[in-house]
Amino acid sequence: MNVQNQISEKISDRGFQKILVAVDESSASDRVLAKAIELAEKYGSCLKIVHCTKEPASVSSTTIAIGHINAYGGVYSREIYEAEEQLRQEAEKRLQLWLQDLVKQASDRHVRAEFEYYIGDPGSRICELALN
Repeated sequence: MNVQNQISEKISDRGFQKILVAVDESSASDRVLAKAIELAEKYGSCLKIVHCTKEPASVSSTTIAIGHINAYGGVYSREIYEAEEQLRQEAEKRLQLWLQDLVKQASDRHVRAEFEYYIGDPGSRICELALN
């Protein structure tokens, strides 16, 4: 019996209590989530859907600043800062709604699920969550 069959046999005996699913907004994540939901249905598991980014939610990777430049460098006007903050909040709200939709996809198939969103190094954070 090969190693993969041995692992599959052990899994089928015990199943999974929890399944950690790290997602981003790619089509590959859609497939990973679908497989995780399938496994959770089979084993009666709970899904923990996690999205982790190095930086807070933003509208884009670049910000255009319009303001005046003085002897010490560029300065954001109050309006620019407030507009950027509003856009950041809207992007975070869209992220929360997207994660809630992923939880709903699982619950529509009678799978318990929850989501968490972290800012930090994705690799380290996901490994840390997997250990707990």
